[in-house]
Amino acid sequence: MRRNSTLIPKRISAIRFTLMDPNEIRRMSAVEVKTADTYKDDGHAFRQGLMDSRMGVIEPGIRCETCGNKYDECPSHFGHIQLELPVIHIGFVNLLKRTLKSTCNTCSQILLHDAKGTHPSNPELS
Repeated sequence: MRRNSTLIPKRISAIRFTLMDPNEIRRMSAVEVKTADTYKDDGHAFRQGLMDSRMGVIEPGIRCETCGNKYDECPSHFGHIQLELPVIHIGFVNLLKRTLKSTCNTCSQILLHDAKGTHPSNPELS
C-alpha cells in the first residue's frame, strides 16, 4: 500500500463462512484419486493415485504436471475422492457447535459478548 494513499473506512455488512460444495471441489481439484496405490515398481507415481504428480511432486528433478514447478517451488494442488454417499467430516463438528453458539437463536446475528444486555440489536434477547 502506498504511504500517501487515502484510506476510506468501510463498514462490513455481512460475513459468510461456508464449506465448498462438491461441484466446486471437483472443479478446483487437480485430479480425481481413484486408487490408494502410490508408486509403481519402476518408481513412478500411479496416475490417479495418492502420489499423482498433478497434485505436486516431492522428488527433486521432477516437475509438477499442473503448474510445471519443481518440488520446492510448487504450492501443491489438491485432489478429490468421489464417495458413494455423503460423509460428515468429524473435524467440523466442534467448529459448527461453536459457530451455532455464537449466534442468536432468534435473529441469527453474531453474539459479540456473553454478558446480558449485549445482543447486537436487542438487549432483551441476550
